[in-house]
Amino acid sequence: GTNGFYLNYSDSSSLGTDSSGQGNDFTPGNLVATDQVLDSPSNNFATLNLIAPALHGAGPVHAVITKAALKHTGVSSTYVHEILTQAVSSGKWYVEFCVNTLSTDSNMYVGVGNEAGVITDRSNPEANTKSVALQANGQAWKDGNTTTSHSSGAYGTVGHIVGISLNLDDNEVKFFVNNSAFTLTTSITGGGDLWTFWVLTYNTEAVTLNAGQDSSFAGAKTAQNNKDANGKGDFYYAPPAGHLALCTDNISDPAIDLPSDHFNTLLYTANDAAGRSITGVGFAPDLVWAKERASAHHVLVDSVRGTSSGGRISSNRANAEDATSGVAVGSFDSDGFTVGSSAAYLNSGTTNYVSWNWKAGGTASSNSDGSITSSVSANTTAGFSIVTYAGTGSAGATVGHGLSQTPDLIMIKNRTGITNWVVNSPIINSGFTKWAMKLDITEAMSTDSTIWNNTAPTSSVFTLGTAGESNRNNPDNYVAYCFHSVEGYSKVGTYTGNGNADGSFVYTGFRPMWVMAKCTDGTASWLMTDSVRQPYNVTDDPLFANENSAETNSSTYAIDILSSGFKCRGVNNDTNNSDGNVYIYLAFAESPFKYANAR
Repeated sequence: GTNGFYLNYSDSSSLGTDSSGQGNDFTPGNLVATDQVLDSPSNNFATLNLIAPALHGAGPVHAVITKAALKHTGVSSTYVHEILTQAVSSGKWYVEFCVNTLSTDSNMYVGVGNEAGVITDRSNPEANTKSVALQANGQAWKDGNTTTSHSSGAYGTVGHIVGISLNLDDNEVKFFVNNSAFTLTTSITGGGDLWTFWVLTYNTEAVTLNAGQDSSFAGAKTAQNNKDANGKGDFYYAPPAGHLALCTDNISDPAIDLPSDHFNTLLYTANDAAGRSITGVGFAPDLVWAKERASAHHVLVDSVRGTSSGGRISSNRANAEDATSGVAVGSFDSDGFTVGSSAAYLNSGTTNYVSWNWKAGGTASSNSDGSITSSVSANTTAGFSIVTYAGTGSAGATVGHGLSQTPDLIMIKNRTGITNWVVNSPIINSGFTKWAMKLDITEAMSTDSTIWNNTAPTSSVFTLGTAGESNRNNPDNYVAYCFHSVEGYSKVGTYTGNGNADGSFVYTGFRPMWVMAKCTDGTASWLMTDSVRQPYNVTDDPLFANENSAETNSSTYAIDILSSGFKCRGVNNDTNNSDGNVYIYLAFAESPFKYANAR
């Protein structure tokens, strides 16, 4: 139409030009050519992370972030730390920082660090292990220690440009000052972990990031238009050979494009009928974990234990498997499941239910990787297996889990006896010297060598002690649920609470659909939240794995679900207690970060 217009922003020198042919040009207001960057809805470049509060010193602190989240200006008499919005675990990457202002003692740092150092616990980033940083005065830091000062590497002058290349294929970091290789070229440890770039300033120091979207640094320089190895981006200096801009176009396609093919959350309203077909899962689930959203026990049924004898266990109870009071699930179907002979568990009255559903490997196979022969249904693509075995009472007995790599989290329940669930993870307990936690109660992590025999799992087996919770010869039967992280789909990790409504930001590498979290070093419940019961932020209606309580609607439990992770917005023992408490979490994706939108 005559009043139509098309702004394609192809020429930054003439912002507002109408390309429709109708001549309906816009007149820019308070915009100049250098206000336009390459970032677009179809290719997002990394920026400074506005929602990850710095923890350097006392309490959460944010820098002043301007220029499309590329310019960081510090806070008077305060250290302020900012990470980038994208993290990587492999490949070669390059970013640039331009110095805008400096303090007299040149306390600005730029660097790289792994998840444990700069995402999970960022209280002192330049001194963290698995971290490398360069100070403006030329002082270099690596893995928590200073190295010899390098005056040739100093960038303590306004206008200097610091380039950082991160090579996770060869575990190498290089710093460049005005395109001259700094003498610190160093190896790093922790390849395979998530790594990101970061900046730390003191006082009102200011620095501008270029992750490939603007080589003018918001007009501070004349753009140079250098591309990365894939022809992407706009850098002031040419990136080192093979190095890429941090942008979604350069992120590898995830192994799992559609997370809902392997995990899905389903809501439904009961009609009190036995034999009802519950559909909409999208696949045949091997584990159904369901809960009335009112007060009622959790119900877990899986395809390995089967449905003929009931097969119901509850995450909130130490009770043995219920095989006498009616069948909870009658069958696992191609698009969900059928309610069994009793409607009381999964289809009671007219109440609302939530069902969390995992795909394993279908019909179980015999596994003889361990000294105990197990029955295993494993989805190696999605890092999930269901394992059943009979206890022997022998310390050091091993059980094959069927996964292709070491589990990051294992849950075990004695099906025969009345014992607590046990949960452990090498992420928080590398040698399995502690039994870790119990899913049905609120205890903190504690020491007990009789559960795991002080032996960490391997890529083929997990090891048992003699405790009734894991390996009693009564004879007792057991079920184990094993998980390992899959990039873009699932994540087992930790974060540190800060006891503040501006809570911890947790990078998962995807937009979560489901998150369960537990404080490891304090008494707390196992909080469970998902994006389906509350499809907008904040989510503040959790259920608890260790309780039969109804949904709890409270701002103290508020969590933002984000395109790359989640952020605690409430203050409570169960997700975000006082500074220093460490939480473990298990999360599953709604969408990989490469394709995810914010909510």
